[in-house]
Amino acid sequence: MQWGPNGEPIWYAPKWLAMWGMIAFMAVVRFFIWFASTYSPRHVHGTELGIVIFSLIAAGSHLFVLMKARTTL
Repeated sequence: MQWGPNGEPIWYAPKWLAMWGMIAFMAVVRFFIWFASTYSPRHVHGTELGIVIFSLIAAGSHLFVLMKARTTL
């Protein structure tokens, strides 16, 4: 969703999209990292550390969304 200048949300996304969208986003980014490290390994460095950091951030964000969704149901 996006916020307007008055502090109110302009539009809403369904909760199922917020919860499942993060998982799809994580899969797409992981596929991109795999693709880049397989077909252009000279330009990709530190993929393991990047995957771990990205996974922790994504899991934390997903947990935050789930906690917010649980309290509003």
